[in-house]
Amino acid sequence: MNCISAASFSVLINRVPKGLIIPQRGLRQGCPLSPYIFIICAEVLSNLLVQAEKQSLIQGLNFNRSLSATHLLFADDSLVFARASSNDCRNLKGIFYCYAAASGQVFNFEKSSMFFSSSISQIQREEYKNIFGLNVVTKHEKYLGLPSMVGRRKINFFNEIKLRVLSKLSSWQSKNFSCGGKEVLIKAVVQAIAAYAMSVFKIPQGLCEDIEKAISRFWWGSSDTHRSIHWARWERLCHAKIRGGIGFRDFSCFNQALIAKQGWRILHNPDSLMAQILKAKYFKHSSFMEVKLGSNPSFVWRSILWGRQVLHKGLRWRIGNGKHVKISGNNWVKNFEIPRANSQPSLPMEAVVAELIDESNKWREDLIVQSFSKEAAERISRTPLPKTPRPDKLVWHFDKHGIYSVKSGYKLAVNLKFPDKPSCSDSSKTMWKVIWANDIPEKVKIFIWRAAQNMSPTVENLWKRKIVGDPVCQRCCSMSEDVFHALVEYKKEDPLGSATRAVAIVESYRRIKSVKNNVSAGHQQNGQQDWKAPPPGWFKVNVDAATNLSKQWGGLGAVVRDSSGEIVAAAAQRTTLKGNVADMEAEAVLPGIQVAREANCVHFVIESDSKEVVELVLKRKNSLAEISRNIEEIQDCLKGQSTATIQFVPRRCNVIAHNLAEVAPDREDPVFWIGNFPVSTVDVFLQF
Repeated sequence: MNCISAASFSVLINRVPKGLIIPQRGLRQGCPLSPYIFIICAEVLSNLLVQAEKQSLIQGLNFNRSLSATHLLFADDSLVFARASSNDCRNLKGIFYCYAAASGQVFNFEKSSMFFSSSISQIQREEYKNIFGLNVVTKHEKYLGLPSMVGRRKINFFNEIKLRVLSKLSSWQSKNFSCGGKEVLIKAVVQAIAAYAMSVFKIPQGLCEDIEKAISRFWWGSSDTHRSIHWARWERLCHAKIRGGIGFRDFSCFNQALIAKQGWRILHNPDSLMAQILKAKYFKHSSFMEVKLGSNPSFVWRSILWGRQVLHKGLRWRIGNGKHVKISGNNWVKNFEIPRANSQPSLPMEAVVAELIDESNKWREDLIVQSFSKEAAERISRTPLPKTPRPDKLVWHFDKHGIYSVKSGYKLAVNLKFPDKPSCSDSSKTMWKVIWANDIPEKVKIFIWRAAQNMSPTVENLWKRKIVGDPVCQRCCSMSEDVFHALVEYKKEDPLGSATRAVAIVESYRRIKSVKNNVSAGHQQNGQQDWKAPPPGWFKVNVDAATNLSKQWGGLGAVVRDSSGEIVAAAAQRTTLKGNVADMEAEAVLPGIQVAREANCVHFVIESDSKEVVELVLKRKNSLAEISRNIEEIQDCLKGQSTATIQFVPRRCNVIAHNLAEVAPDREDPVFWIGNFPVSTVDVFLQF
């Protein structure tokens, strides 16, 4: 600490700074350096415990010959594991004293405790207790806010979550909030209370239902002294807004999606401590996706396997070499399930995808056509393969970058629990989009939504619930009062006055919108760009891709221009349409780099109108999908070209490359022009 200096302070006395106070006891509270110093000191404690285990001074929890755990540290909450022996306890206490003397941090023995396994006798417990001078507990209630041990009565362990939700809801007066305000409170506050515990444990279904009932009562305005009508079931409210719901979370599905994230981390971070411990205990000789529950599993492991059900439905294989992917039974073709191969010629029942790939890592078209139906063969042939064999990888199908997110996992869990019904057709989805996309207050949107769902308290709806004895409208006394009659048909006031006010409202709205549109149009005009030439000595390589979905062909185009705007080189290449548009845009960058190198361009800037590709190349985003192969190849090319970079440009700055990409499918072989261009290509350039 002698090497660290802190800020000094002055005191204002009668508005005049007096004296200079220099702290003498280390860093002040709230100093930005404080957390970094704490982390450095905690790293020292961690290394002391690791070295002590290597020297056999202490022994932690052993899971196999190469994996053990002596401690878990999180800020000032620490768990230390040691063997129940006098030598281990004395050595451990010596480590604590050594660390305290070196760092100046003192252990708080009053807040610390000891826990023993059931096989330790009472005499031994007293002996070890006297060494440390700590209290002995039968179990640790919580660590980092979560229960350390969960027994059979799981509701008792998680009942605090329910109490916190009820306490929060009871502190709000439902009548003081509009429906829009209540929607925000429920989504942003109440539904977030249980998220932390749900990310680790499977919350009992009964507890989830109790929380949902409490939220439903708050939404519809019920209280301990007043009971309101619940116009829709909770299941209906949990539908997404585009499917006719209000977008509240189904707690069970949200819980499952959160825990599925832990399974995703096990798959893609196998070297993490959590993944190593779980593998050593539960799936030593199998994979995570295939392992069964086993005997005497912990509650955490049961929860993770429950969340794995979402992964089973949403994961697919990205083919690298095909050695670990079965042809039938594994999901490896986008949006298509490969059936069993035809009987002639027959493939083995457990055949893997590698048998459909030749030595040059391309599809064996003849075997595929003979073994599968026409549709399946076309799907397989359009599945992209890397240029060189790579390991197969599991990716998340419901994200364009192949990375699991709780949002996409929750959507899948909800769709599995509440499948699409006839009312959720494309036309009805369009109707809900129109309602929720309007630029009006949220409470007005909810009022329109309730009217569209026939949830308004009309006389007819009250009569159906046996609250009133007659469904006839009380104003016109002639027709039944449904939603359409109450809001549209009957007008008690003067029609001319209503029409005048309506016209005035519409005209006011149009004036406001016209001002906004003029402002936004001005911003768009100011933000429009034209192609700009690079600085002297540099070149610009514009690249683009075009697709023809009917013919399943794609075109790649690239054009190189110097600092005067003159075209130096160009390229056009036809390719098979595989993947989505972003995949094609990434593939178009590669011929652009190639033609720039053939034109002896040392300093050049690549311009693409695909922001997604540019952000992936610059590592602003990550991707595990098929596009990552082209991205990695682009990054390797740019690493070797230190004077080359890539940037995004609007479409209007990329017209020539786009025109080249559109004419590329007419040419069977890749074409590169350097200096001399054919007449047809000049026509493409002149279109700019």
